Amino acid sequence: MTVFFHQRPRRAGSPRLLVLEMTGPMYGELDEAALEKRLEELRGEHRALDAEVKALQMCGVVDQLKVQRMKRRKLALKDEIALIEDQLNPDIIA
Repeated sequence: MTVFFHQRPRRAGSPRLLVLEMTGPMYGELDEAALEKRLEELRGEHRALDAEVKALQMCGVVDQLKVQRMKRRKLALKDEIALIEDQLNPDIIA
């Protein structure tokens, strides 16, 4: 999936807007096996980032900016994991 940001032309006095465009396969277009594979990849990346953050924090000399970026990436991965899990196991209210 490719994400593009661009600015819309604006009128005098109106706020500047950024428009998000996504192209490429969305999760709804993937089959269950592909979603499971993507889910495992994301979980693995999340575990690796978690281990790296813990190792950096234990070593004493910590680049706080790097740790903060890694934690943000972990949160983004967690959101993407939840999105895929919801597609694989939808909540059906009876």
